[in-house]
Amino acid sequence: IGVVYTVIVMKLSLTTGLVPTLNVSAALLAFLALRGWTHALHRLGIACRPFTRQENTVVQTCAVACYTIGFGGGFGSFLLGLDKKTYELSGVNTPGNVPGSYKDPGIGWMMGFLLAISFVGLLTLLPLRKVQYSTNDPISMLLRPPSVLSPCPW
Repeated sequence: IGVVYTVIVMKLSLTTGLVPTLNVSAALLAFLALRGWTHALHRLGIACRPFTRQENTVVQTCAVACYTIGFGGGFGSFLLGLDKKTYELSGVNTPGNVPGSYKDPGIGWMMGFLLAISFVGLLTLLPLRKVQYSTNDPISMLLRPPSVLSPCPW
């Protein structure tokens, strides 16, 4: 599911520069995939439990994380413009095109870069846990430390 959405997002990003939120369709596809998988296992005679909402949410989250890394990592924008060929095609004497201002990104460099940008959101969110968690809206419930969590009101 993540690969399918990454291809869709990359196509949209490279052609239009815009990326819609695909969370709802990712949830629907995750539901259909898990439902089909458990149904197929049941028909084959393999005992399995029905999947839960939490499992569906995990699959949806992983799919959204895949396409977010593809777009947020710059594969549809600036990462393509870092190599030497793009530097030369844009004109070596173009103002702002300083000699040596290109980077041929290898797989190791890109993996490190993606790992770094993936943790920016997490590291930004950690200080926000302390800001406000007095209300019962879903965001504040996610930001609460585990020791403050109270039983769900519903």
